[in-house]
Amino acid sequence: LLTLARTTGGRSIVNSNDMGAILQSVLEESSHYYVLGYAPRNVHERGRFRDLKVSVSRPGVDVRAPRGYYERKPFDRQSKKERSAALYRALLSEAPSDFPVEASVGFFAGPDDRTAVFFSTGIRPGDLAAKKGRKPDLETTVVLRLGSRIRESMPVLLEQELRPEVGREFMEAASEDPTRYLVYNGRIDVPPGPYVLKVVFRDDRSDRMGSHERRLNVPGFAGSSVPSSLLLTRQAGPRDGRRDGDSDQGPLGDPLEMGDMKLMPEPVRAIRQGHVVYCAFPLYNAAAEDFEAAEQGMQLGLLRGEDWVGPGEVTAGGQPFPDPENGVIRFVGWIDTEKLSPGRYTLLAVLPNHQERTMPDLSGEFEVLPR
Repeated sequence: LLTLARTTGGRSIVNSNDMGAILQSVLEESSHYYVLGYAPRNVHERGRFRDLKVSVSRPGVDVRAPRGYYERKPFDRQSKKERSAALYRALLSEAPSDFPVEASVGFFAGPDDRTAVFFSTGIRPGDLAAKKGRKPDLETTVVLRLGSRIRESMPVLLEQELRPEVGREFMEAASEDPTRYLVYNGRIDVPPGPYVLKVVFRDDRSDRMGSHERRLNVPGFAGSSVPSSLLLTRQAGPRDGRRDGDSDQGPLGDPLEMGDMKLMPEPVRAIRQGHVVYCAFPLYNAAAEDFEAAEQGMQLGLLRGEDWVGPGEVTAGGQPFPDPENGVIRFVGWIDTEKLSPGRYTLLAVLPNHQERTMPDLSGEFEVLPR
């Protein structure tokens, strides 16, 4: 601390427990001071250390100033460790905004009374500097931090390099298609509670960065007949063939596997007209009457603005997948947007026995874009 104060122009106070005298001294110093600014004539930054010396001719005056500073080193001259340090500084303090970063979050029951936080974050490919040539490959690194707002615990930190091989046709199509993103998906299991999620993407060719930050209230699923959050996505594929209890995700298996399908989160909910929107949520700790009511199928509602979309205006369906052994009912629904006009929609999923229970918010918005 002595060295830190000396090199940065500060003052160190040691070997004293007289807080009154210390605070009085700080108050007197901070009441009379000058701030001196400086701009170098040589503006080229190469990572050099620049010496600074400040002096005054007035007697009886103390001068405290930093001895110098390090220039910012050009990105192409930084080592891998220096680049990583700069990236994590942005994650922990700054909020870079060279380009937008999108993210969505969903909550599902995890093992050991924890909550599985599924995140999907992404950026537009056109925001990155593409390599010139036939294959304008992209290079970006993403770091993610999920930290508790109340617990004194180490935050979860993830880092991933994304190196997709893309062609010129893809880049040209992506510039006109707002549904195309370079995506990073993942899962983090944490105890319920309030958290802060922050994501930083860096273009590894230009050193430009973008970030996304949001507060999360991660729910628990220990109550009776409690649903997960509603997942909305257009990305779905066949599951890997394992049964729910065969995976390493606990007795409930992978929360995104519903029936013979596996759904994949997306950072944005925008689709082209004519594509299918999938929705899903599990009902945990389901009671016997829930299983009976689920036999009637899945009930969905669709709003465009404040107006209900009638059954004849849209093709949709849904199906429950009961799992009495684990007390779970997995609901999967779908909406064909072929008949929907472009615009923003709100999808509502209705729980079994909804007339007799307090309805949680099982809704989500998506946008239908013209063909």
